[in-house]
Formats: sequence, C-alpha cells, structure tokens
Amino acid sequence: VGIKFFIIQVCCLLLFTVDNLLITHYFGPETVTPFSITNKVFHTAYTVLAAFLVPYWSRTTVAFAQNDYTWVKNSIKKVSALYALFILGYIVLVFIFKPLVAMWLGRELSYQDGLLPTMCVFYILYSALAVECQFINGSGKINVQLIMYCLISIANIPLSIYMGVTCGMGVVGIRLATTILVLIEVLVLGFNLLSIVKKLKLDAHESRLIN
Repeated sequence: VGIKFFIIQVCCLLLFTVDNLLITHYFGPETVTPFSITNKVFHTAYTVLAAFLVPYWSRTTVAFAQNDYTWVKNSIKKVSALYALFILGYIVLVFIFKPLVAMWLGRELSYQDGLLPTMCVFYILYSALAVECQFINGSGKINVQLIMYCLISIANIPLSIYMGVTCGMGVVGIRLATTILVLIEVLVLGFNLLSIVKKLKLDAHESRLIN
C-alpha cells in the first residue's frame, strides 16, 4: 500500500507541476507569471478545503475497520455540503480576482481570455477529487485510483501540447487539457467510491446479522 501511495504522489507531481514547464517552453517565461499567480490564488482557497479534509482520511480508516457505514455515509454528506460552499467561493473569486490581485501586486496583469473560468472549473473538479480521495484512501482500496493517476499523468503532456500548441489555445489550452483529465478521474473515482461504500453497507449489514 505504501508503494502504491508513493506512485500516486509521483503521478500527482507530474500531473500538477508540468503545466508551468510546458508554458515556459512553448510560450516563454513572461506568460508564466499571470498563470502562476492565478493558480496560486485559487490554490490558496483549495488549501483551506484540504485542511478541513485532513482528519477524514484516518477516521475513515477506523470506520471501515469497524464496518461503520453510518459514519461514512453521514461524513460524505457533510463534506459534500462543505464542498458546495467552496464551489460558490471559486465562482465568486472569478469576479473579484482581477481587482484583488491588482491591489495585492500594486499593478494589473494581462490574462489570456478564458484563463480565469478555466482555472475556476479546474479547482472545482480538483476539490471534488480531493473529497473522493480522502474516503477512498481511508478505505485502503486504491487500485483504481492508482491506475487512473498513472494514465492521466502520462496523457497530460501530449494532450496539453496538442490543445495548447497544435490547437493554438495557448496557456488556456494547457490548463484545459489537465482539467479534462481531472474530470475523467473525478467521474471514475466517483463511481469507485460509490462501489466501495455500497460494499461497506453490505458488510455492515452482514456484521449486524452475525452479531
């Protein structure tokens, strides 16, 4: 399991850090600054959500060991409600982003059209992925997650180059490519989490019958 988590972390590193390298290589270092600042501001909001999610991993492990289906079900509902608030927060951030950053930096930056909404959608999906992974990681059933991270981390580079360079979408195309891949992973892991929780429900029912 430790090796699997290590591979997942390496894939995450490739998936979420390669964009800056591709942007620098294909569009020049001057285009990295607006992208990097936009990414950092949205990531700051995401970090707050991630902090709330931290305790759920270990507590989910305990719940699965005890076949505590009720706790898992209720916790997913609570976290989903919190996630909905962050979706609203990301959308609000799109509208206040430019004046906020201009006040922070003391000057305005030039952003490619579509960068802010694309970044917003990316972090909405990235946050959904974080929610799903906390419960999946806590269950210890991470094979599907491992396969998905390996596949999308490999696919991200050629797809980003295709959309950003070949299709002429620039910086937005590179982030959009990653967003599409994260969407696929969110959908797959969402079904995976439903399957895991359903299996836990059956195990909890059988445990009650035995006792």
